[in-house]
Amino acid sequence: MLLKRFSVSGRTGQRAAGSAADALALARDAMDTVLSVVALAALALIAGAIYLWRTGRRQKAGLMLAAAVVMIVNVLIWTVPGSDGSAPVDRVREVAR
Repeated sequence: MLLKRFSVSGRTGQRAAGSAADALALARDAMDTVLSVVALAALALIAGAIYLWRTGRRQKAGLMLAAAVVMIVNVLIWTVPGSDGSAPVDRVREVAR
């Protein structure tokens, strides 16, 4: 999906000129991708921390768990709706439209 919107022109490798709407659509897709990658990275950190904990490297395991918690909280901040019923990520999409 991202590759369809991002084109490279000929031999020069320069980006083709697109409209502002195309750029905003790409930014919305990128936000979804970034949040997904952050969530997966947090899961990988948790798995690595469990492994390190079992092998006796508890300080590194604790630091990895702390990093995973920070990442998960950041994803939750962006995705959980507030008192008005809209999540920050949804408000960014509305502004981008």
